[in-house]
Amino acid sequence: MGNIPGGMGGPGGPGGGDKKKQDKSKKKGPAPPPAHFGRRKKRVNKGPPGMSKIPTVVPTSKCRLRMLKLDRIKDYLLMEEEFINRQEAMKDGGEDRTEEERNKVDEIRGKPISVGNLEELDR
Repeated sequence: MGNIPGGMGGPGGPGGGDKKKQDKSKKKGPAPPPAHFGRRKKRVNKGPPGMSKIPTVVPTSKCRLRMLKLDRIKDYLLMEEEFINRQEAMKDGGEDRTEEERNKVDEIRGKPISVGNLEELDR
């Protein structure tokens, strides 16, 4: 009778797998915060990205190629400055236009006092 499997509670018997499922289903607490105390924060550049510095010009000796590259950088910066000035002018001009339009509408509408006088005359 040595080949007969064991009875209740033996290996592979019923009731053993429920505890393992419960342990796996338990939710763990929140993860600990990352430990990076000694690191320094990166500096944030003020202004638009990429505007912080002028590109380096590779030929360090004074030559025609260096002069041409510097002229190209200068032209680019002048174009950018002109673009910014135009954008600011358009932004400011839009406010002036709205004020002018409001004044025109008020003139067309008439003053509230004169409108009130007309209503009184109609009665």
